[in-house]
Formats: sequence, structure tokens, C-alpha cells
Amino acid sequence: MSLDPLLAVVADGMGDGPGSAMAARTTVDIIVEQLRATSRIGPARLLAAVAATSDAEIDVS
Repeated sequence: MSLDPLLAVVADGMGDGPGSAMAARTTVDIIVEQLRATSRIGPARLLAAVAATSDAEIDVS
């Protein structure tokens, strides 16, 4: 039997406004995009993916 690895990414926006949900969704999207771009996922790659979310500009208007 062969099992594929599973990684769950969860983000919770601050507050309950429309920008909160969008920020959380964008955070998850960025992390998933960063991790799919590599063949090996380790601690350094996870940290880099999370750090990439800090650089994102999110327009909620």
C-alpha cells in the first residue's frame, strides 16, 4: 500500500469582517503555491512559505 503525504494549511483571519476571510484565504493560497513549487518540503521550506505571506499585498476594496 502506498500513501501520499498530506499537509493541511489552516489560517484564521483576525476579526469577522470581509477582509478577514479574504486575508485568511490568500494566506492559504500563497502557502500552498509556495509548497507546490518544490519537490521536497522541509522546515526551511515551510518557514519560507509562511514568510512569503508577509510580503503579500491584499486589496480588500
